[in-house]
Amino acid sequence: MNLISDLPPNSPIVEVFRTIRNSIRYASIDKPIKTLLLTSSIESEGKSSLASNISIAFSMEGRKIILVDLDLRRPSLYKFFNVSNKVGITNVLAEDLPLQAAIVSTTTKGVDILVSGPIPPDPSGLIESKKLKDIISSLKEMYDMVIIDTPPVLAVNDASVIGPSADGIVFVVEAGRATFSMLGHVKELKAKADINLVGVVLNKFAAHASGYYHYYHYNSYYKK
Repeated sequence: MNLISDLPPNSPIVEVFRTIRNSIRYASIDKPIKTLLLTSSIESEGKSSLASNISIAFSMEGRKIILVDLDLRRPSLYKFFNVSNKVGITNVLAEDLPLQAAIVSTTTKGVDILVSGPIPPDPSGLIESKKLKDIISSLKEMYDMVIIDTPPVLAVNDASVIGPSADGIVFVVEAGRATFSMLGHVKELKAKADINLVGVVLNKFAAHASGYYHYYHYNSYYKK
């Protein structure tokens, strides 16, 4: 999928991401969402491409955004921005590399990226570390918004571990693949973990409207 920074400003897809951005912003008026986590039920539902484009949508407001790849088993954010994945957050966590040395500027104005770096032998150990929480706190001080990509919740519990450090979580499901049991797992995750689920994005949903197709739909049902 193309990044919305490569599309005309009046593109229907760009407008959809503006809508998602605004929905996220107004999901928590009393406590603005400064750290946003994206996850999904299973692999290949499009959460990484959504995380990338949501980051760009927020940067369009003149905000400084950092996109963090915490899918330490199957990282992919570096592919969207055509940057190297040789050095990243795993180097900061395991090798004491300075945080600033791992952050990369992208060609999209206002968007920096912290890629995963080399896949570690024990991803769960890094995800559960206090050092990761400290890194997220530091990024919140450095940027207007931190957007984190995590693995699917039915594969590993990384999103549940990181979730309490985020101000809000967006759950991505693919139309035609999501089942009631998967969505039930979302409600269970919200009930058991200390997380703020701000909404669900139904991805790859084709609905004919006004001569073009929408491929994304924001659903706030699970905020309740």
